[in-house]
Amino acid sequence: MNESTSTQERTSHGKRRIIIGVSALLVAVLAAGGAVAVYRHSASAQLAEAREACARSSETLRVARNTYDTLHDQDAAEAVKITDKQVADGDTVTVLAAAYKEKTPDLAACNVSGVDQLREAKDRIEQNAAWYDTHTADLSKAVDAVNESHDAKTLKDAKDALSKQLTAAQEKVKGTAGKVKDDRTRKDLKALIGKAATTKSGKDAKAMDAQAKQLKELMGKVDASVKAKQDADRKSVEEKARKEAGAQAATQAQANAQA
Repeated sequence: MNESTSTQERTSHGKRRIIIGVSALLVAVLAAGGAVAVYRHSASAQLAEAREACARSSETLRVARNTYDTLHDQDAAEAVKITDKQVADGDTVTVLAAAYKEKTPDLAACNVSGVDQLREAKDRIEQNAAWYDTHTADLSKAVDAVNESHDAKTLKDAKDALSKQLTAAQEKVKGTAGKVKDDRTRKDLKALIGKAATTKSGKDAKAMDAQAKQLKELMGKVDASVKAKQDADRKSVEEKARKEAGAQAATQAQANAQA
């Protein structure tokens, strides 16, 4: 009876040990599987995050590059045509030429695999975006400097040209008093002189150019009127001389007839 009981107890203890061992093994397997799942989830999340971050940086780069390209291909392309002879400060043309010819960065994109590669691509993309931002500002500044210098030179040239025509017009008015056939030409010229003097003190280069041209045209009309009067005076003198010669000839003929 005692031997049977002892055998049963040993068998029972063995079964419990087997069950405990199997349970422990199952727990270990499940724990390992869970760890793998957590790792895989974490890696997947990191990859997704890296891709999203790279995509955001790519969009920032796209906007920066488009802004630069628009400036480079439009306003800068026009300003770079201006020569150093057309500006007040020739250095502005030199600076713009250098900025306009700057080499753009090599293309960087997110078409790579792996978290590390995506992060490296993101860094390059952000560096490129920073380059475009900086060079857009520099190029814009250079374009503005050239345009401002060009405007300054244009205004100075217009003022000089108008001043020259004003001086000539004033002398023309003084020198033609009583010498024109139609005095309205002188009056029109005097009126424009007053208007042009006011324009000269302003900053409207186009108005200055237009009035310089008008002054020249009106001086031409005054000259034509002077010539018309000279021609008329000459004809009058010639006519008077012809009549006097005719009268003298008639008197002489009558005297000869009476003799």
